[in-house]
Amino acid sequence: MRCLPVATVLVAVVVLSFLSGGYIFSRTAPVVFILIPLAIAWVWLAPRRLALGRAALVGLAAFAVFTLWVGLSIAWSVGPDLSWLAFDASALYFVVAAVVTATPAGPIQLRLAGYGYVCAMAPVAVYAFLGKVLPDVVTHAHLYARLSAPVGYWNVLAIMLVMAIVPALEGASRSLSLRCFSPSRAAARSLWWSPSWSTSRSPTSGCRGR
Repeated sequence: MRCLPVATVLVAVVVLSFLSGGYIFSRTAPVVFILIPLAIAWVWLAPRRLALGRAALVGLAAFAVFTLWVGLSIAWSVGPDLSWLAFDASALYFVVAAVVTATPAGPIQLRLAGYGYVCAMAPVAVYAFLGKVLPDVVTHAHLYARLSAPVGYWNVLAIMLVMAIVPALEGASRSLSLRCFSPSRAAARSLWWSPSWSTSRSPTSGCRGR
């Protein structure tokens, strides 16, 4: 039961990764309309009282102030519609961070977060790689020389995949995973190669990065 928030967030990460990384409001909205009610229901029906430590309170308070500042900037923004979108994204991230941080976590939840993130990023890395090796099949994933699909922003894609390398290598180093098929080791290899492709130079990648 206590694994539900982590599992739900991981599913949302995968879905948003394949929906232009959550940058387009019309594509992000359906996920948000599902995620927010689930977060409210979890807070209301949580099996244990949600509690926050001092460090978590300080971090979330700073996050809340930042979100409030983004919302207030609508009043003087030269593009208030874009500021509204930025506020919506900040509010969503704050709600997710607050719920996940307040949920009691043990070794099972931490392993689910780490290894689950590796599993979530593996299809993203494979899809990005297929955009280069099979451009006739994944036709919209090779618009730029650098890897960007399915997220649509190569810097974010690289950061997301690099974040998954550490838990992937940790899982691959366990004796149990070494005796078995070792999916973590295979995922680590795919995650390792994708960022290197996204940051490599080519004759057509001389333009400045986004």
